[in-house]
Amino acid sequence: MLVSFIVPTYNSGRTIEKCLQSIKNQNCRKEIIVVDGGSTDSTLRTAKRFRAKTIMERKKGIAPARNAGLKASRGDYIAFVDSDVVLPEGWIEKAIKTLSKNEKIAGTGGPGISYEKGTIAESLNTLLFGMLSDRSTDMADSIATMDVVYKRSAIKGLLFDENLPAGEDPEFNLRVKKRGYLLRFDRELWVYHFHPLKLSSLLRKWYNYGKSRPLLARKHREFRGFGYYSRLLYLPCLSLLFLLSPLNPLFLLAAILQITSLFAAYLYISLRNC
Repeated sequence: MLVSFIVPTYNSGRTIEKCLQSIKNQNCRKEIIVVDGGSTDSTLRTAKRFRAKTIMERKKGIAPARNAGLKASRGDYIAFVDSDVVLPEGWIEKAIKTLSKNEKIAGTGGPGISYEKGTIAESLNTLLFGMLSDRSTDMADSIATMDVVYKRSAIKGLLFDENLPAGEDPEFNLRVKKRGYLLRFDRELWVYHFHPLKLSSLLRKWYNYGKSRPLLARKHREFRGFGYYSRLLYLPCLSLLFLLSPLNPLFLLAAILQITSLFAAYLYISLRNC
C-alpha cells in the first residue's frame, strides 16, 4: 500500500524541516507532495532536500493547495499533514490499522499537542485542538485536516471548496459522510502542532473561522443548527438591548445578563475540561 502525504506550505521555513523529517520517519511506502503557495523563504529548498515532489499553486488558500496535492497523488491512502505539524513515530501505522478495521470508516485523525510552550499555545490544546477531550476514540462529525488519513476509495472524485476562507475541512467531511461513510477521532493519533503563540495570530485564525460559518450554512442545511443561529444573532440582539436601555432599565439588565451568561457558559466548559 502506498501512502500519499500532502503538505500545503507558504513561508513555512520555521517548521517544514521538522514536519518532513517526521513524515520520512513513518514506516510505510510513501510519496511526499509539498504544495507551495509562493514561499519566499527557505521552504522550497528544504522540500527539495527531502526529495519531496513539489507543486507550485498560484491560487491562494489552503483548499487549492490540498486539491492540487490530491490531484497529483497516487496513494491508496491520502494523509493531509499541515506544514506546522510533527508526526510521532508509528502514527501512520496506527491510522491505517484503524481504517482497516471497518470498511465504513473513510478517515481518521487525532488531536494536536502544542510543540512550543506558551500560555496561549497550551490553552489551545483544549480549546481548539481537542487534546483534553473527554472522548478517547469516537465517531466524529468532522476531523481537522491538519492531520488526517483518508482511504482514497472513500474520497474519490471529491475536492475541497476553494471559495471558503476557512472551514473547508468540515464541509469536505460532510460530503464524505453523505456518501455513507464514518469518520473516527482517535486520541492515540495525536500529533505535535505549532499552535499560535501570539494573541493576534489566534484572533486572525478565529476571524477566518467565523467568516466561513455563514458560507457553510448557506451551502449545507446541516450547519444551520441552534449554535449557528445563536452566534449569528448574539451581537445584533446585544446591540438592540443597549439601544433600548434608555427607554427602560430592564433592557440594560437583559444586556448584562446576556454577557454574563455567555461568560458563565465558557467558564463552565473550561472547568469541566480541566
